[in-house]
Amino acid sequence: MDLTGDRRPSTDHVRCSYADASFGQATVRGKVLEDAGIGLGNAIEGAEVALVPIDDAGRAGAARATSRTDAQGGFTLRARIGEGRWAVAAGGALSPPWTWTGRGPWDAAGIVVRMLPPTP
Repeated sequence: MDLTGDRRPSTDHVRCSYADASFGQATVRGKVLEDAGIGLGNAIEGAEVALVPIDDAGRAGAARATSRTDAQGGFTLRARIGEGRWAVAAGGALSPPWTWTGRGPWDAAGIVVRMLPPTP
Protein backbone atom coordinates (compact mmCIF):
# COMPACT_ATOMS: atom_id res chain seq x y z
CA MET A 1 0.00 0.00 0.00
CA ASP A 2 1.40 3.39 -1.01
CA LEU A 3 0.50 5.76 1.82
CA THR A 4 2.37 8.75 0.42
CA GLY A 5 0.95 8.68 -3.11
CA ASP A 6 4.35 9.09 -4.79
CA ARG A 7 4.86 5.35 -5.49
CA ARG A 8 8.25 5.39 -3.70
CA PRO A 9 8.94 3.07 -0.77
CA SER A 10 8.83 4.65 2.67
CA THR A 11 9.00 3.45 6.26
CA ASP A 12 5.24 4.02 6.48
CA HIS A 13 4.36 1.41 3.86
CA VAL A 14 2.42 -1.58 5.09
CA ARG A 15 4.52 -4.73 4.91
CA CYS A 16 3.23 -7.78 3.11
CA SER A 17 6.05 -10.10 4.14
CA TYR A 18 7.48 -11.56 7.31
CA ALA A 19 10.87 -12.23 5.68
CA ASP A 20 12.68 -10.06 8.22
CA ALA A 21 10.53 -10.95 11.23
CA SER A 22 13.54 -12.50 12.98
CA PHE A 23 15.18 -9.06 13.11
CA GLY A 24 14.36 -6.24 15.49
CA GLN A 25 15.09 -2.54 15.56
CA ALA A 26 18.15 -1.75 17.68
CA THR A 27 19.40 1.67 18.76
CA VAL A 28 22.86 1.96 20.30
CA ARG A 29 24.17 5.18 21.85
CA GLY A 30 27.52 5.91 23.41
CA LYS A 31 30.86 7.72 23.27
CA VAL A 32 34.31 7.20 21.79
CA LEU A 33 37.08 8.24 24.16
CA GLU A 34 40.87 8.24 23.97
CA ASP A 35 42.42 5.24 25.66
CA ALA A 36 44.37 7.27 28.22
CA GLY A 37 45.35 4.26 30.34
CA ILE A 38 43.85 5.92 33.41
CA GLY A 39 40.89 8.23 33.75
CA LEU A 40 38.20 8.78 31.17
CA GLY A 41 40.26 10.21 28.31
CA ASN A 42 39.20 12.94 25.89
CA ALA A 43 36.28 12.58 23.51
CA ILE A 44 37.23 11.83 19.89
CA GLU A 45 35.34 13.89 17.31
CA GLY A 46 34.73 12.57 13.79
CA ALA A 47 35.62 8.93 14.48
CA GLU A 48 33.80 6.38 12.35
CA VAL A 49 31.86 3.92 14.48
CA ALA A 50 30.13 0.72 13.41
CA LEU A 51 27.71 -1.75 14.95
CA VAL A 52 29.24 -5.19 14.31
CA PRO A 53 28.35 -8.79 15.12
CA ILE A 54 30.92 -10.70 17.19
CA ASP A 55 31.63 -14.36 16.35
CA ASP A 56 32.43 -17.15 18.83
CA ALA A 57 36.16 -16.37 18.57
CA GLY A 58 35.55 -12.71 19.50
CA ARG A 59 36.17 -11.37 15.98
CA ALA A 60 34.11 -8.52 14.54
CA GLY A 61 32.00 -9.15 11.44
CA ALA A 62 30.77 -6.77 8.75
CA ALA A 63 29.26 -3.47 9.88
CA ARG A 64 25.46 -3.39 10.11
CA ALA A 65 25.28 0.37 10.78
CA THR A 66 27.85 3.18 10.71
CA SER A 67 28.05 6.76 11.90
CA ARG A 68 30.58 9.40 12.96
CA THR A 69 31.04 10.85 16.41
CA ASP A 70 30.02 14.39 17.25
CA ALA A 71 32.16 17.05 18.98
CA GLN A 72 31.63 15.34 22.36
CA GLY A 73 32.53 11.89 21.00
CA GLY A 74 28.88 10.80 21.03
CA PHE A 75 27.24 8.51 18.48
CA THR A 76 23.90 6.89 17.71
CA LEU A 77 23.58 3.75 15.58
CA ARG A 78 20.29 2.24 14.37
CA ALA A 79 19.83 -1.04 12.52
CA ARG A 80 17.58 -4.06 12.11
CA ILE A 81 19.58 -6.90 13.61
CA GLY A 82 19.06 -10.47 14.75
CA GLU A 83 19.99 -12.15 17.98
CA GLY A 84 23.62 -12.67 18.84
CA ARG A 85 26.68 -10.97 20.29
CA TRP A 86 27.27 -7.36 19.24
CA ALA A 87 29.82 -4.60 19.81
CA VAL A 88 30.68 -1.13 18.56
CA ALA A 89 33.93 -0.78 16.60
CA ALA A 90 35.94 2.44 16.22
CA GLY A 91 39.52 2.96 15.07
CA GLY A 92 40.47 -0.70 15.48
CA ALA A 93 39.02 -0.87 19.01
CA LEU A 94 35.87 -2.64 20.18
CA SER A 95 33.46 -1.88 22.98
CA PRO A 96 32.79 -4.70 25.43
CA PRO A 97 30.41 -7.07 23.58
CA TRP A 98 26.85 -7.73 24.71
CA THR A 99 24.22 -10.33 23.79
CA TRP A 100 20.83 -9.43 22.36
CA THR A 101 17.94 -11.89 22.12
CA GLY A 102 16.53 -10.25 18.98
CA ARG A 103 13.12 -9.63 20.53
CA GLY A 104 11.35 -6.34 20.07
CA PRO A 105 12.86 -2.89 19.75
CA TRP A 106 16.06 -2.61 21.72
CA ASP A 107 17.87 0.44 23.03
CA ALA A 108 21.36 0.39 24.54
CA ALA A 109 22.86 3.55 25.97
CA GLY A 110 26.18 4.25 27.61
CA ILE A 111 28.33 2.10 25.32
CA VAL A 112 31.96 3.28 25.49
CA VAL A 113 34.72 2.56 22.97
CA ARG A 114 38.27 3.41 24.05
CA MET A 115 40.55 3.93 21.08
CA LEU A 116 44.00 5.34 20.52
CA PRO A 117 43.87 8.98 19.46
CA PRO A 118 43.93 9.49 15.69
CA THR A 119 47.30 10.50 14.28
CA PRO A 120 47.39 13.94 12.62
